[in-house]
Amino acid sequence: MKITTNNQYRELLYANEIPQVVLDNEFDYQDEKTYGYFKYQSRYYHLDMFLATSDILGINSDSKFKDFHGVYSDSYFSGILIRLSDCGEKVKVASYSS
Repeated sequence: MKITTNNQYRELLYANEIPQVVLDNEFDYQDEKTYGYFKYQSRYYHLDMFLATSDILGINSDSKFKDFHGVYSDSYFSGILIRLSDCGEKVKVASYSS
């Protein structure tokens, strides 16, 4: 498995910082559009799109995902990983593929 990241934290964004067309087309399922968005590789994501890695790995896992807090699968073989900062206002993003 290959994990690629630049190890830089990105600020989480509010809904008013995202283009309205993106909110209408990609996040229309959300009742209240507030906080937790970020942009990665020309695409916007929201924290609610990610599955907590602790839910799928267990507490004592030796998985390569153990250093991340969330995972979003693009396909069976690839996806996005996130790690929240200690303050919870920034996110480190990585892509994975196998």
